[in-house]
Amino acid sequence: MTDRIRNEMSGVARSVLQAGVMHVHQAPMRPDPAVVARPIGEWNPFDLDVHRAISTPADAQLPELPGYLRRDHDDVLAQLIADPQRSLLVVLTGGSSTGKTRALYEAVRELLSDWPLLYPRTSDTLLGLIQHERIKPRTVLWLNETQNHLSGPSGDAVAAWLRAVLDGSVPGPIVVLGTLWPQYWADLTTVENPHTRALLQHSVKRVRVAERFTPEQLSQVRGNEDIDPRLAAAAIAKDGHVIQTLAGGPALVERYEHPDRPTDRYAAAIISAAIDARRLGFRSLLPLALLADAASGYLSDEDRTDPPPDWFTQGLAQAAKDPVYGITALTGRRLQSGVGPPDGYDLHDYLDQHGQVTRQRLPAPESLWEALTAHATNGNDLVRLLNVAYPRLLYRYADVLLQRVSGDQRRLVAQLLVEYGRLDAAIAIEEEDPGFLYHGRETMVRLLLAKDRPDDALRLYLSAVERSQSYPPDVDVVDMFLDHGATEQALQALRHLAKSEVIRMKLARVLAAHQRIDELRERAGTGDSKAAEQLADHLADTGQWAEALAFVRGCEYDWRTRWLAERLAGSGRLDRLRELSALYPAETFEPLMAALLASGAVTEAMRLYDARTLEGLNYLPSERVVESLVAHGETSRVVDMVVNRQGPGEGDGSTTLFQSLIRSMRAHGRTDEAERMLRKLIAPGESGEHWLHATAEEQLLDLLADQGDWAQVLSMLRDARPSSRSWFVEKLADLGKLDQLRRLARTGNGLAQQFLVIELRKAGRCAEALDLMREFAEAQRGIGVLGAELLAERMQFAELRDRTARGDRHCGRQLAELAYLGVLPQAEQLLKYGLTVDGAISEG
Repeated sequence: MTDRIRNEMSGVARSVLQAGVMHVHQAPMRPDPAVVARPIGEWNPFDLDVHRAISTPADAQLPELPGYLRRDHDDVLAQLIADPQRSLLVVLTGGSSTGKTRALYEAVRELLSDWPLLYPRTSDTLLGLIQHERIKPRTVLWLNETQNHLSGPSGDAVAAWLRAVLDGSVPGPIVVLGTLWPQYWADLTTVENPHTRALLQHSVKRVRVAERFTPEQLSQVRGNEDIDPRLAAAAIAKDGHVIQTLAGGPALVERYEHPDRPTDRYAAAIISAAIDARRLGFRSLLPLALLADAASGYLSDEDRTDPPPDWFTQGLAQAAKDPVYGITALTGRRLQSGVGPPDGYDLHDYLDQHGQVTRQRLPAPESLWEALTAHATNGNDLVRLLNVAYPRLLYRYADVLLQRVSGDQRRLVAQLLVEYGRLDAAIAIEEEDPGFLYHGRETMVRLLLAKDRPDDALRLYLSAVERSQSYPPDVDVVDMFLDHGATEQALQALRHLAKSEVIRMKLARVLAAHQRIDELRERAGTGDSKAAEQLADHLADTGQWAEALAFVRGCEYDWRTRWLAERLAGSGRLDRLRELSALYPAETFEPLMAALLASGAVTEAMRLYDARTLEGLNYLPSERVVESLVAHGETSRVVDMVVNRQGPGEGDGSTTLFQSLIRSMRAHGRTDEAERMLRKLIAPGESGEHWLHATAEEQLLDLLADQGDWAQVLSMLRDARPSSRSWFVEKLADLGKLDQLRRLARTGNGLAQQFLVIELRKAGRCAEALDLMREFAEAQRGIGVLGAELLAERMQFAELRDRTARGDRHCGRQLAELAYLGVLPQAEQLLKYGLTVDGAISEG
């Protein structure tokens, strides 16, 4: 086998997490007594969720598991877990029935057969083991279907413990093995839970499992007379889907999608209910009662008319007991001790994955929502269902489910309530346990201000910010108060939050802008340097120069010399500025340089620069100095100051200044010189890539595009970094090249689609922009934020409702906000009752 599966991994995380410090669950958990550690040889592989294989009567004498054919990922996995000296977490990612779990089973059986293996099936079970210190060194922790352990309210606590395992805070070594579908990997790496995201992005050793056998691997199977006959039978699969065929997946899909007899159709209805329940977030075992209550909504009109009394029993028997190649669509599981009927059913994951794709835009019938409302009790399931029900504005079901959620889980849905028309319910949760509306603060403040409730907006905003200590307060929300005319509330917010320099500066500016000079004086007198500086500016700007000078002389702040220097420079008083510079050279250097250049005293400015350089000053000029130096022909000096320095300080503005330098050079006719410098910076250097390489590449592309040299632009873009390709899209938009943007957008380039719609919208071509968004939505999960906004602007309320019913969260958010603002027809009725499953406004 020549094509190797690439193993992507990152270093072990170095968090300072302490194992066992988890606050998600307030009460200690009892470890499940059924979860016992034992070597893999004492495990039935099917209890570890290894798939059964297709079978025929001729296979009766064969072992339960077919022979195993090693593939590239097996070699990578073996290298990772052979003789581990420290803890590690390995996650195999791949689609359904691609052999992930079997690969882990074979690797442990070969390399860690004497290590005890623990398999907690849920995050709560795992947390119980953690709290009671049941996971010892030299243990294999089996986390098949890892999304069940890392999602939901308990997921971040599990991720925090796993990070502690990996950084050595928990005694080891412990080998943690997991599996994920790629879509779950993508979902979990974008969640807001910080530990979950960091764990997968920085700590996991990820191994990808190929969906298909390569032609070489197929030849190896087909040409081997001694190969397991089941594997040989599966190798006839088209497109190389050998493992999926081995697990019976395609055959199950074929029977599900093409039911021939009434019994087949009854089974298909039950399976559809199971698929949709999983799709909507119900991850627990599917109770028999839930399937029985939901399945009727999936029957055709013909089958709903006088079906036999035992139609559900017939359908369930086929789905759970009538195998295709030995595999059933539903598998009964009994969790209670002793023998007896199953407590619930698992859906075969190949059918699950197939249904997630084919049914993703279909509204689930009322029968399923009613069944979910009646039978969902698991906290994680409830949160997931609410994350689906509220964006669809299904208040009839969501409000009932919400009553079943408590504690931390209620806080998880508070932002949902803000965004999807249940603002007062969100406020009730915030008042009950403040601090959980931080991420929904902008929407909350905007809606409350629109309803002329500035005091409520202020109270809840301050509560959200005060209790969310891990996030800094921002000033954008304060601007919303100011824009609404709620000046007093804005000032109250700023006064309350004036702990950081940024907030104090904002407060001082708002006080000055609204002529609150007495308060400025009072704050300056109590040691607020930002208020003092703003007061000095106000006095000088309003002609009270003598008073401003007297005030500044009486201050002891470190900004006063710089302030005076800037004022002297602005008034052209160079003699006084030189005198001040003799006393305070460092503080006045920048204003004096700028003033000298502005007055044409270039030689004196350069002498000043050279003298300060000899004294060891690493000077980074301002944009005004850069502009003046280039205008006076001192480009090489600026290059020394900006490009040839020792290196950029973090956040020191070097990149922005470089961009300013290039703009100035082009503006003053030094385009050829700018191009030569840019090409030099992006050329491979002896000491590696220049720190300005990325910015220089974008600047050169910009210059070539403005010169109309698109052949060079396209040639460069073939090897350019992704940020430069993004630049290309933005440049097309800036130049108004809509035809080129349209061609690029139709290749599936999401950024091009976004900019094309924005440009059409700016040009007033909203109908055309909306048609394009509809076209693009066919290849995506929804119409997107811009599309939802366009639908709202064009008053396409029926389409908004239809897309909301099909799961488009952006359309649901637009509908809820329009209703809250009273713009939508039947707004009060919608806010009271929500939508029906087919998108109509409910009547109660």
